[in-house]
Amino acid sequence: MSKALLKRGSGAGRPRSQALDEAIIEAATQLIECMPYGEVTIESIALKAGVSKATIYRRWPNKSAITVEVLLRQSLQMQIPFEAVSYREHLVTGMQGLREILSGVFAEAIVAVIAETQNNEVLRKIFYQAFISRMQAIGEADLEKAIQLGEARGDITKGMIFDQLFGTFYYRLLVVHKSIDDDYIERMVDSVIRQIS
Repeated sequence: MSKALLKRGSGAGRPRSQALDEAIIEAATQLIECMPYGEVTIESIALKAGVSKATIYRRWPNKSAITVEVLLRQSLQMQIPFEAVSYREHLVTGMQGLREILSGVFAEAIVAVIAETQNNEVLRKIFYQAFISRMQAIGEADLEKAIQLGEARGDITKGMIFDQLFGTFYYRLLVVHKSIDDDYIERMVDSVIRQIS
């Protein structure tokens, strides 16, 4: 569980229950998958998880913070280990997984959270620390491995590469609502590969 998302106490009292954490996250995930995001509430999450609202609020400040945790877990499930494949193939597979998240049942939740971060500094920090920076760290570790394997130059600016990849996705799928097919992904990845080779 991401520390940035949790309201941890000072150490006093009973320890956190991992089982309760998982039940809450699973309940939130199921509700986001099966109903409009605007209709998902702390109350409905608590009811489905079989816990009190107070139990949820001891862990997350609001629905959006829980949603960030849900999105992180969904994204991590899409991660393909960078083993026994080329870096290009690894990127293509990763972009295809990201497309499924951004254009599937979680798209409405992602748009809502991003919109809320524009006017909510606390949520903006949570979203960056618990989601964006986590995904960037994974991507940069994979790119560093590609450099060590000789598939990428050592003098590239890692952040710029991922801004290109993820920026394109967020813009096309969430802003202008254009589709991204496999051919587009492959051409986008090939453009990046040419820059870093």
